[in-house]
Amino acid sequence: MRLMEMTKRAVEILQKAGEQGCLNIELAWKLGVSRRRIYDIIAVLRAVDLIKTVKERRGTRIIWKTPLHFQEEKERLLQEYRKLKKEKYSLEKQITILEEQLEALKEKKVVQISETVKFNVRKIRIKSESGFLRISGRGMEAIVESSSPGIIVQPLPIYIPVNSTKPMEKTKER
Repeated sequence: MRLMEMTKRAVEILQKAGEQGCLNIELAWKLGVSRRRIYDIIAVLRAVDLIKTVKERRGTRIIWKTPLHFQEEKERLLQEYRKLKKEKYSLEKQITILEEQLEALKEKKVVQISETVKFNVRKIRIKSESGFLRISGRGMEAIVESSSPGIIVQPLPIYIPVNSTKPMEKTKER
């Protein structure tokens, strides 16, 4: 008997066996072939996902996958899909909240200094990341406004050159 014919007959036997299936030894006896040939049939049917096998003490039980088995698998996959979809929604919501918090933190980047810092220099350099809006001076005070936070104040040391053209003092002789 050819493998194709044996497989067709095995399918009929397994479908009639129902949900309890049958042992590989029983299937070999019903088909009238050796147990070795049954493993070939199992390989073919398992490859196209029409059967499932369960190892038992007396041998391997072969169970035909009915539409009910496929329905159970479909339900399990749908439940998993729904669970993952809820998890995705939750994570997207958390991402949105974190992005809003990040934007709020970027806007609150303003640093207020309550103390006055005194530099022991004659010049300072003032830089702004976005340019200046207004610079005003009032006698001994200057106010610098920038279009966005991020003003950098850098003291510039003044180097006083040693004047070598100054004549040396003559010591008085007595």
